[in-house]
Order: sequence, then C-alpha cells, then structure tokens
Amino acid sequence: MATTVAPEIELTQKIQEQADHVVSSNRSVHDLTHGAIPHELANVIETVLRAAANGETITLSRLPEVLTTTEAARQLGISRPTLMRKIKKGEIDSFKVGTHTRIKAEAVFDYRRKRHTEAKKAFEEMRLLDDDIFD
Repeated sequence: MATTVAPEIELTQKIQEQADHVVSSNRSVHDLTHGAIPHELANVIETVLRAAANGETITLSRLPEVLTTTEAARQLGISRPTLMRKIKKGEIDSFKVGTHTRIKAEAVFDYRRKRHTEAKKAFEEMRLLDDDIFD
C-alpha cells in the first residue's frame, strides 16, 4: 500500500530539515552571508529559522503605521479595555481620528519594549533577593 504525502507537508518537512541544518551549524546567519545581512536582520532570520527547526508555526505580517485600538490590544496581548485605561493614564500615546482612537505602531512597540525591560529588571531584582536569602 502506497503512502501519499501532501505537498505542503513535504515542503514543511524540507524547510524544517534545512532550518535545523543552518541552526545546528554553529555559525550565525550574519557569518553565513559573509556580513551581507546586517546583524539586526540576521537575528530576525535566525529566530525564524530556530522556530522552523522546532516545527513551530511562523506567521509574518506587515503592520500598518497606525493601528486601531483592537489591533494594538491584540499586538500587546491585552484586552481593549485595558489598553484604553493605559491610554487614559498616559502610558501609551494615542490620537483621535474623529471619535476613534488610533495608536501609532511605533508607540505599541515602544510600550512593549518598556514592559519587557521592566519585567527583566524585576526578575533580576528577584534573583538577587533569592541569592541573598540562600547565601
């Protein structure tokens, strides 16, 4: 009995194998391209390759420069009412188009970076406290 493999599954397996080969080569994408790709872009490509090598789903999309509150909330992983409270408190910059609130994508990215930095700082402080307690 012959086994039929769907073309998209076969392609996915090939991509996963190729990504795994690149990731396990112990060379960065920047090095593999002889510096033709800037470090920042090479880091993005490496992140995508690692995800592909692990069989994870990868979705790439382009965001518009201006987001609705619904889209901004989705990007931040919070509810729309929570986003609106943060806007009202001045934590996230926004502007009005008629009666509708809009947020620049850059403001969303800035807030996400700020939140990530604060979380890393809090984790580091907790780690230091833990070291003090158990030393």
